[in-house]
Amino acid sequence: MSKASGGFAKLETIVPFNEPRADAPAVTAIRGILLVASLQALRDLDLFDSYIRLLPDEFHQPILTAVTSSDIPLPIAMAHYGACDRLGLAPSEIQKIGKRVGEKAIVKVLATLGTLARGAGVTPWTGLGAMARLWARLFEGGNVCVMKVGPKDARVVVEKVPLARIAYFRNSFLGVNEVCFAPFTRRVVINDQYSSKEPEVLGYLAAWV
Repeated sequence: MSKASGGFAKLETIVPFNEPRADAPAVTAIRGILLVASLQALRDLDLFDSYIRLLPDEFHQPILTAVTSSDIPLPIAMAHYGACDRLGLAPSEIQKIGKRVGEKAIVKVLATLGTLARGAGVTPWTGLGAMARLWARLFEGGNVCVMKVGPKDARVVVEKVPLARIAYFRNSFLGVNEVCFAPFTRRVVINDQYSSKEPEVLGYLAAWV
């Protein structure tokens, strides 16, 4: 078993991997809500025209006609995030774009999972406990694990994600996940744990106050 699936035995597992990596399905599609929200963020920041110039012509029609309820096949999603990557934005800028995407897309998904209610005993661990379900609402395939590093520190790992090869996707994913913590804590810091040795594994550490 790989390090991503089996190298954290000393950490408390909050959400276990559904399957060993060899058996887990790779991501084959993303939900349209992610693509539509991403395009809107580019428009809001006056980046859309530059993005379109960088997007291969054959992907214009399927991307520009996508709707929130559709499933976007992986090759189309790769083309979208690849064009975004070629914009050459700084990681901090991309993370802010990811937050915009999260504010449009993830909050609605969290609400449907019933995890936005504030009340006694509701903490970031409440949201993290729903991470696998949240992922399944936004992606087809992938293998999610959440581990407890400390009382207010978590490590999230998602295996079998070809999109992780694209830096823009990884950095925007960090921003999207900041939004996931917003209902439960005043401040969260999320650090990328990507390794080129495992190019299709997403990983980050989150610490909150």
